Amino acid sequence: MLSQTESLCIIMKITVVIVTVLALILVDKGAKGDPSRRNKRGWFWRSRSRSSNSQSIKPVDASCTQKGQNGDCEFYRCFEDRRQCGSSGYLIGYGYKYCNRFRNLYNDFTTAGKNWIDCVRPCLTRKLISKYQKNVNAGDKCEELKSYAFDTHVNCYLNCGFCNIYKSNLGALHSVFKYRDMLSWNAVRQLTSVGYSCLG
Repeated sequence: MLSQTESLCIIMKITVVIVTVLALILVDKGAKGDPSRRNKRGWFWRSRSRSSNSQSIKPVDASCTQKGQNGDCEFYRCFEDRRQCGSSGYLIGYGYKYCNRFRNLYNDFTTAGKNWIDCVRPCLTRKLISKYQKNVNAGDKCEELKSYAFDTHVNCYLNCGFCNIYKSNLGALHSVFKYRDMLSWNAVRQLTSVGYSCLG
């Protein structure tokens, strides 16, 4: 059971992240008010839409599905090869990135922390297999995929026992996660859900 001070500290950290995200949203709204920037963005999305619709859907690869079953980090790359959401999309920009960061920093965690990683990694990839097997045009529904994936993080983290290991692995967790990646709305939702579940 967390002390009142520890609980307050966690809530304050979550609040700081939320405030930062709101500030970024306001900045983005300001950018949308600039006609030149708005036109550039419009051109980007129009060109992206045309290119995605012109690409054929790559077939499901049984070896990629197996990677998902095994919790292999390479699953994110072969999924990306089929969906093509780009380097800033969830599959490469977050899933593959953090799968490898946890793998590279694995020995920084306690035994319980390592068991948690071993549980979470296949949990996350298995929940994406149905999305991988679904026929979607390359480059389409990338934001929908990102939201779905972040929602699976909450269940996998909690079901694998995050609340029992995070206090003894705070240093390792801080080493894994990049602050800038925690500023997206999806990341804030994830942090808030996990944080309040552990506090409860």
